[in-house]
Amino acid sequence: MTKIKLCGMTRPCDMEAANRLQPEYIGFVFAKKSRRYVSPERAAELKALLDPAIRAVGVFVQEPPEQVAALLNTGVIDLAQLHGGEDEAYIQTLRGMTDKPIIQAFRIDSEADIAAARASSADLVLLDSGAGQHGVATATAAALMGMECVVFMGEEDTKRQALNVYKMRLLGAEVIPVTTGTATLKDAVSEAMREWTSRIDDTHYCLGSVMGPHPFPTIVRDFQSVISKEIKEQMLAKEGRLPDAVIACVGGGSNAIGSFYHFIDDPGVRLIGCEAAGRGVDTFETAATIATGRLGIFHGMKSYFCQDEYGQIAPVYSISAGLDYPGVGPEHAYLHDIGRAEYVPVTDDEAVDAFEYLSRTEGIIPAIESAHAVAHAMKLAPAMGKDRIIVITISGRGDKDCAAIARYRGEDLHE
Repeated sequence: MTKIKLCGMTRPCDMEAANRLQPEYIGFVFAKKSRRYVSPERAAELKALLDPAIRAVGVFVQEPPEQVAALLNTGVIDLAQLHGGEDEAYIQTLRGMTDKPIIQAFRIDSEADIAAARASSADLVLLDSGAGQHGVATATAAALMGMECVVFMGEEDTKRQALNVYKMRLLGAEVIPVTTGTATLKDAVSEAMREWTSRIDDTHYCLGSVMGPHPFPTIVRDFQSVISKEIKEQMLAKEGRLPDAVIACVGGGSNAIGSFYHFIDDPGVRLIGCEAAGRGVDTFETAATIATGRLGIFHGMKSYFCQDEYGQIAPVYSISAGLDYPGVGPEHAYLHDIGRAEYVPVTDDEAVDAFEYLSRTEGIIPAIESAHAVAHAMKLAPAMGKDRIIVITISGRGDKDCAAIARYRGEDLHE
């Protein structure tokens, strides 16, 4: 069951808004380093303005348990939320002073963190994460660990990817539709970063592509590089040689960099990234960043971005929710600049044709993102000898896209 908390309340007008919106919880931040800090006295004044049906949560970072218990027992707050790595001894001490619920937040960076989270005796373990289309994976992990998960997703993409939204909610995640801007991936990333940077002490941000500030591009690349590692191992075992070309779709570029990484030092292997050209690179309705963009800085990284004449990030379009991002990961920009990888635009029409072709000929329904790579392979293969080998990365399944493709073909089909 999804529950909503409005956190960082500092003003009477915040309480008025909460009373009007009726979330299950509001939050007071008692961590003095936070820009949303409120004193206990101020919190008591604000709590008096709050609808009694809404419960108040106090957010603490290594505060003395006596102070936390005092706020709980006097009714200033109804729950305590711990964000300072408080250990089990701290929780047990606090439990001896109050019978009110205790929430403990963890930052998950390793298996040891997961073990610590699962061993906690707190009433709730909280894991906040913002994500785009990889939200199902994050929600799955959160469900496995008994943690909460928050997914930011562009409102337009929640409609195009209704099946994935249902899966996330089925797994217990809270999906927040982002309505700003074009209400797509760019805006979801912006909103997730905005939330993360305002709560950096208590939030772990799971960024799903090779973009954003360091170390996110490196972290995601290193995990995704298992793709090219296994391709290489299996090719040598089955064929005794490396492929002639590796092709993958590129939005931010996570599956593509994973597919390319272990072949970068093999010049005989062509690395081809397929960008979403939308309705064509000669139109404004495109997301082909390297084909149409120029150097810029956005979302904490220096790379190529689609921009208007004033250097503002331009609206982009693709039939694919996972590729309609106005930039590309910085390592892809580098591989393009040094000539090691090729990047080609693929239109909606070409991707949909490839989506249907692979489904009919192989019984594999690819994600519409992956269909962009299939489309270019269909152009490339006829120009190559029959003894040549092309590897296409199918980065996802197309169940989520069937209704959208049917509508694209003129059928009145809705999920």
